Amino acid sequence: MYLRPGLPVASGSAVVNESGYVRVSTDGQTLAAQDVALHAVGCAKVYSEKVSGAVTDRKALAKALAVLQKGDTLIVTRLDRLARSTRDLLNTLDTITRTGAGFRSLADTWGRYYHAARPLDADRAWRLG
Repeated sequence: MYLRPGLPVASGSAVVNESGYVRVSTDGQTLAAQDVALHAVGCAKVYSEKVSGAVTDRKALAKALAVLQKGDTLIVTRLDRLARSTRDLLNTLDTITRTGAGFRSLADTWGRYYHAARPLDADRAWRLG
């Protein structure tokens, strides 16, 4: 389910939302451009952190994934903000899928409509990597 920007929609007894995740690798970089882009498409909450993508313990990403509920959508500006490798991407998308949530990447066409109803198979993932 994709929601209109900024408008949580009731689904049964739960409210579903779009939330975002932003990341930069160094203290010299700024989160502002990513944050603005995600709020512009209606993200009610944006989880952010300044940490290298090579770090596996990304607390803000873990929190963003932990709060996802069925029908929610996690949005990033670009895939490289979410995952460092194809394997990392597949693992993260598997986590999202298991909650019944969707995923959207603003800059990457293939990721614009990824949802639990259309899981990413290994063949399509290979072509992405």
